[in-house]
Amino acid sequence: MPAPLHEVVVSLADRRRIRHLLAPGEYVLGRSHDSDIRIDSPEVSLRHARLAIAAGGIQLEDLGSSNGSYIEGRRLAGSIRLGAAGQFRLGTALVEVGPVRDTEDASGSSVESPVEVGAGVLGRLPGRAAGRLTGLGVW
Repeated sequence: MPAPLHEVVVSLADRRRIRHLLAPGEYVLGRSHDSDIRIDSPEVSLRHARLAIAAGGIQLEDLGSSNGSYIEGRRLAGSIRLGAAGQFRLGTALVEVGPVRDTEDASGSSVESPVEVGAGVLGRLPGRAAGRLTGLGVW
């Protein structure tokens, strides 16, 4: 049985929403092109936070960002366990993470299996994340 997928939805100040489907693993969130989950916002540091997704829950760690990571309006110092799902802010970006609840994406097509990472933008991901990133779409 394949590992359960999680979705990370990033809502930006310009009203764009970007959805990432992820398998369990560790992901760096930030403005850098080398980030596993890139957040194109000037308030987000190059390497802002680390998200660890595992069967036992989700862990968030601030990586010493300039503008901070916030949960329920409080600045995160170090790391915190979010449980099975949660939401937090990186600068002005709202990030929601949790298990995928249905297999329909925003376009109505079914997500049945992980998408292979090939050349291009997704091919630039570090090796540890390249095998776990399963898809990405803009709503």
